[in-house]
Amino acid sequence: MRRQIEGLIFLVLFGLTIPVANWLASHIGLCVPNGPCLIWVAPGLMTASGVLMVG
Repeated sequence: MRRQIEGLIFLVLFGLTIPVANWLASHIGLCVPNGPCLIWVAPGLMTASGVLMVG
């Protein structure tokens, strides 16, 4: 029973990564008009902040 509860908790947390990534992409970093908010990942390289949830 304990493993089923743990599995359900992990499934819910995994499912929440999509809305959190969408929120990050629209609120965190340097926001461009009509586009995603960007963060620096390397010198001269920027990406949408929602990719932080990939890890």
